[in-house]
Amino acid sequence: MEVSCGACIKRCPVNAISENGHDKVKCYKRAYVDAHNEFGVSQCSLCQTKVLCEFKNPIR
Repeated sequence: MEVSCGACIKRCPVNAISENGHDKVKCYKRAYVDAHNEFGVSQCSLCQTKVLCEFKNPIR
């Protein structure tokens, strides 16, 4: 079963997520840049926040 609300697609600042899947190279490049910023963040995780499945699996 697939969830298709698309909220994570809209949240991704580098367009690494699309209806066709997850472009891990784009995501990794963003994570690499963030890991070398002053905050030491290893990934942005914006696609995983403020979406329906942030706290629970919507398929269940």
